[in-house]
Amino acid sequence: MSLETIPIACDNCGATLDVGPASNYATCAHCGSKLAIRRTESATYTELLERLESRTERIEQRLDEFGQLSSVEQLDREWQMERENFMITGKNGHRQVPTKGMSVVGGVFVTCFGIFWTVMALAITGGMAAVGSGAGLGLLSIIPLIFPLFGVAFTIGGIVISIHAYRKAEEYEKAENRYKQRRRELVTQ
Repeated sequence: MSLETIPIACDNCGATLDVGPASNYATCAHCGSKLAIRRTESATYTELLERLESRTERIEQRLDEFGQLSSVEQLDREWQMERENFMITGKNGHRQVPTKGMSVVGGVFVTCFGIFWTVMALAITGGMAAVGSGAGLGLLSIIPLIFPLFGVAFTIGGIVISIHAYRKAEEYEKAENRYKQRRRELVTQ
């Protein structure tokens, strides 16, 4: 019983190889190249396994790079959504990231304004308190207290809002540092 063979050329040196009809791999007896045997409907040919391995490695490397890029893009999208939670809206509807400096400056400004208001209100209404208490009028005796109390409330509210904004700025900085660290790790993998 004779084994039927197919003559094909070595992809590396061109030497003729006789291979079996079911063979998938061969080694060239002339140059020693390791070959993959490829078949189409109209032809049978060889391909160097080294080239296949090289292409496979390049494809794997590109897939790894794509996966890394995809991970970085996913992280960036997640950070943009998380970042929105920290944003504050200004008086003109402009959204911005809170900063510690902005919180302190805003708090100092509001506190100074509240103190100024309170002092001015006391200076202006100080004479009214004396007149109102002597006259015995209930409503007029309350008015001198309302304006200074508004200044005190304004001062306290400003301090509370400033502390809240400062803490939010701290939380933002921590979250941003975590994001940057994770991004560096993904890029250097």
